[in-house]
Amino acid sequence: MKFLTLATLAALATGVLAVTKNVTLKVKSDDAIIDGMGLSSIHEGAAINYVFLGIGSEDLVYETTNSTIYDPNFIQGFPFYLQIWGNLVIVAVGVTDVAQFRVGPNSYLSVNGSENGFYAAKNTNDPYNYSSAQYQALYYADESDAPEGSIPFTIYVDSSESNVTSVAATTTATSAMPSITTASYSNASITSMNSTATATTPAQFTGAAALNQISGVLLVGALGLAMLL
Repeated sequence: MKFLTLATLAALATGVLAVTKNVTLKVKSDDAIIDGMGLSSIHEGAAINYVFLGIGSEDLVYETTNSTIYDPNFIQGFPFYLQIWGNLVIVAVGVTDVAQFRVGPNSYLSVNGSENGFYAAKNTNDPYNYSSAQYQALYYADESDAPEGSIPFTIYVDSSESNVTSVAATTTATSAMPSITTASYSNASITSMNSTATATTPAQFTGAAALNQISGVLLVGALGLAMLL
């Protein structure tokens, strides 16, 4: 994971005019259980959110100039980018390889030229165990690696035109990601992150976006410390 430098903060302050679209991500699947669900993210590690399926969708921005998708509102001034880390679909501060995403003329999201590879699964051994009740979004380029019982889906990008000033970071500095562990899941494995943070499981989880503002407050201090190190 890459954290923001002082140079990046200067870029954030000035902003770069870019053509952007306000977007939400919708699940399209032959399985009626998940078809039509929205995608949103929830805090599962330091400045890292895992993406889950649920009622409602996270409000995101698609920047057409560099094909990035991010949440500009989680922590003001720190875009949280949609990206793939291991087999996890995440929304996280900084950049790993967000350029892998493209939105085609049919409004479907592709990774490395393919709309396939996304799977919904429960009991993935995520840090806060939200997947015991909710479907987590995973990515496997090779379908033979997908966990047994997982449900394939594609992502429809529902967008609206919006010409705004982009404050997405374009210059980043390298820092270490949290450690990755591998958890067994039926006939496959899922990469997951170690985390020592404490979270409160909501009484009713119908879409992770509702918890973003709460967890964002908890992350402000951690982000400030990371920038000073």
